[in-house]
Amino acid sequence: MPDSCHYDFHPGNVLGVDDRVQIIDWLTAGIGPPAMDVARTLLILGSPFQPPGLPLLLYPLVRHVRRILASAYMAEYLVLSSLSRAEVDAWRIPVAAARLWEKVPGERDWLIDIVRAGASPLGAPASGS
Repeated sequence: MPDSCHYDFHPGNVLGVDDRVQIIDWLTAGIGPPAMDVARTLLILGSPFQPPGLPLLLYPLVRHVRRILASAYMAEYLVLSSLSRAEVDAWRIPVAAARLWEKVPGERDWLIDIVRAGASPLGAPASGS
């Protein structure tokens, strides 16, 4: 069932205001399947893209924090919603393919690998199945 989706939910769009949390940047919000929105958030958190000016020494730490955030986000979302992990995973490839159009620096090859890994000829099982 379609619902409101932020479509750009990541730590940079979450602000602490006094004793509460405020979600910002609703420019890309729309209506769609919640599982798609969650899959997109997980994809953003898993991105190899690093903020400009971030020292190379901090790359492993940023990747580790992103993995922790993604894991905690997914676990909490599954607890609070009626979604299953399989419903979210079903959106991984379409969301990765769509994100290619955004041309985020450092993501192209990574996104293509995600799409290729999940692609299979029509009617044929994906490799490894």
